[in-house]
Amino acid sequence: EKKEAPKRVAIKAGRLIDTKTGAVTDNAFILIEGDKITAVGANVTVPAGVEVIDLKDKTVLPGLIDCHTHMTFQPGNYYEDIFRKSPIDVAVVAHIYARRTLEAGFTTVRDVGAGEFIDVALRNAINRGEVVGPRMQVATLTGQWVINDVLHSNASDEEVAEAHAAVTEAANKMGRAMPDVDLRDLIRDSRQSPLWQEIAQRCMVCGSCTMVCPTCFCTTVEDATDLTGKRAERTQRWSSCFDIDFSYIHGGSLRSSPASRYRQWMSHKLGTWHDQFGESGCVGCGRCVAWCPAGIDITEEAARLAEGGARAAD
Repeated sequence: EKKEAPKRVAIKAGRLIDTKTGAVTDNAFILIEGDKITAVGANVTVPAGVEVIDLKDKTVLPGLIDCHTHMTFQPGNYYEDIFRKSPIDVAVVAHIYARRTLEAGFTTVRDVGAGEFIDVALRNAINRGEVVGPRMQVATLTGQWVINDVLHSNASDEEVAEAHAAVTEAANKMGRAMPDVDLRDLIRDSRQSPLWQEIAQRCMVCGSCTMVCPTCFCTTVEDATDLTGKRAERTQRWSSCFDIDFSYIHGGSLRSSPASRYRQWMSHKLGTWHDQFGESGCVGCGRCVAWCPAGIDITEEAARLAEGGARAAD
């Protein structure tokens, strides 16, 4: 049986970004044969009869890669997905999330876990062309079984030292740092600092920092009954210490001002987190800085607190 030649498509890009060099090429062409890019550049000759997708008014860049996804879920009620949905519920909508991911510009993802091998089935369906979605690399319990059967050894002292050196080198390139003081003492002694009010004038109390922080995990509990009074439900959902109702008790909220809520977040992250977990709640990722609409930088505010404390000591 004669095999069909792969379909050829050309994309005309008004601007093409080379992510390796950072260069931008105007009026470039991308020639695709089947699922492979065969030519890229401003001088690419498009063969006759090839379909041309005209993006002359658009900027084109290589597909994004997300190395930590759960393609079978979407952001929302985590506990609803985990405790109230069966594997079948999850499987029948997984293809929707796969399409959304691809249309958002992510052409390759690594999925790091799904129940009942749903991620494997989704990947296979995408590879067969039955479902629209990105290329998927999946990590399942099968991988753990394989690792258990593979000969391996513990890292040597030299390898551990190299790993620590690599981490230190990466940390030195971050460009931001916390002040070189005992953060627990700093936060405790700065409780009445006027800086909190100054920050509150800029803070929008939106909670974006808590939504993107990898160590924020606060939740709230809600009770509800139906109109008959015969059915009651208690649900747990993600919440934020920036919500005014987060500290609500009978009679009102304990932290009603933006200043008190920002102070609570920063105090927990840099102070009492040490008491709970033996280390700082800030991992240095910078997400809270990047996502803050007001541009508040936790490292800068900690440095200002430390500077104020030093002046007070003088």
